[in-house]
Amino acid sequence: MKKLVGLLVVLAAIVLVAPKFVGDVVKEKYLDIAEKVSESGDITATTQFTDEGWFGATVITDYKINLPIEAETFEIIITSTEELSYGPVIFKDGVKFALSYSDIVLSFSFGEELPIEAQDILDSFNEKVAIKNSITYGLDVLSTFDMGQVETDLDGDTFVLKPLHGEFVVEDNKRLYGFMQWDGMTIGNPDMSAEIGKIIFDVDQTALEGNVYSSTALYEGGGSVLIENFDMTSALQPQANVKMKDFLIKAYGTVENNLMAVEVLYNVKEIVAAGQVISDANIDILIENLDVKVLQELMDETSYSAIAVTEEEAAAQVERIGAISEKLLASNPTLNLRDMSFQMPAGGAQANMTGHIDASMFDLSQVEHIDKAMVANGNVAVDESLLATYGIMPMADMYIQQGFAEKADGQVKTTISVANGELKINGIVMPLGQEQQ
Repeated sequence: MKKLVGLLVVLAAIVLVAPKFVGDVVKEKYLDIAEKVSESGDITATTQFTDEGWFGATVITDYKINLPIEAETFEIIITSTEELSYGPVIFKDGVKFALSYSDIVLSFSFGEELPIEAQDILDSFNEKVAIKNSITYGLDVLSTFDMGQVETDLDGDTFVLKPLHGEFVVEDNKRLYGFMQWDGMTIGNPDMSAEIGKIIFDVDQTALEGNVYSSTALYEGGGSVLIENFDMTSALQPQANVKMKDFLIKAYGTVENNLMAVEVLYNVKEIVAAGQVISDANIDILIENLDVKVLQELMDETSYSAIAVTEEEAAAQVERIGAISEKLLASNPTLNLRDMSFQMPAGGAQANMTGHIDASMFDLSQVEHIDKAMVANGNVAVDESLLATYGIMPMADMYIQQGFAEKADGQVKTTISVANGELKINGIVMPLGQEQQ
């Protein structure tokens, strides 16, 4: 019995005494995050702790963003106010085992006053948002986002933003992973309406250099976005109605020997518009041999904080970007359009292409002659049934007679190649650039 009482006393002491020391660790973590956010210069973050106590504190962080617009900058300030509770055991929203746990309230201010209607929408949105943050024993940051349904009217249109839920983890300041599901939105009036269906987003990526808080960080890994449906309906012009089903975007990057490869996929399961039905529309792209260090230079040069405002600054920046782009060619990056295709009831079409710019023939001072450095090879095939249905077969037959295409396997096919300033269509040479004039 004495041992049990002793153990309870020790546990009670930990729960009561530890928060003071945990608070120091949490404060250092918050200040470190603000410093990392500010490093790239696109966003300036300042964090202050108020009402500091034994078991918690209030944390106020201002994120200042200056967006260059023409000759001026537009300022946005996002203020995050958190009511922190310190661990190691936290009795809030149940029992939490973490260094800290907090509720976050966001507020926004802009360089100029918003119209009343826009401010009302922003207020309605903010009232429905719940953000919670926790720092784990391993100093990882776990954030959850929830938004209830928001309904508002603006200029005769009714907006309905449906519920949203997301969970994200920042691990060791370098890895970001998580998911978000938004049930979509509708906007409409008696004459026209539009609906964006459920959106599912997931991400798992790791910063190559620096950290996930940098706006110019390059990442290995990727994510995807799926929009389940998009419908636009017009009571006045039914022929303008559009329906889209399952629009998927996926992107993934890998690095080997300091060279990055990026895969990007766009796919739409079905589009119905202007009385036509297109299915399985697909674009599959692979970009390889991107020098990571040079690519990071390009990211830094094109960040918000680096964007030129005056004409003189813009001219100098264009010159710098050109020089960096020329360095990027040294690793011989290639573009591989692995698949571009679609299907319709009458038939389909497919195309593929590989290409690169020959660095040995590229001269930045004579960029107008870039056609001399371009190298590409591609294939195109279109079902004869599709061309016949839309009355294009006579034109295709003319090109076939001229040797620019041929028939095979129920398709009209051709090849395209570019090299040494020449374009070849099905083997027939056609000049490029100024020689074509």
